[in-house]
Amino acid sequence: MVECTPLYQGVTLVRALTLGAVGPGLLWYAAYLALMGLTGCTSGPPHQQLLARRARDVSSPGRGIPAEEGLSLFVALWSTISK
Repeated sequence: MVECTPLYQGVTLVRALTLGAVGPGLLWYAAYLALMGLTGCTSGPPHQQLLARRARDVSSPGRGIPAEEGLSLFVALWSTISK
C-alpha cells in the first residue's frame, strides 16, 4: 500500500539517482510522479486550478497577469491558506 504513494516513489527515485543506480527502471518512477503532478494541477481545488491556469497564461508569449488580477489572486489565495 505504501509503495503506491508519490512520497515513496519520489524517495525511491532520488535514492537511486543519488547512489548512481540510474537505469531504465527509473522511468516508471519519473512517469508516475509526472502523472500525479499533472493530475494534481488539473483536478485539485479551485485555487490550484486557478494557479495552474495563471502559470500557463504567464508563460505564453505576450501575455501576463494585470496588476489588479494579480492582487485579487493573492488576496484569494491568502484567505484560503490562512483559514
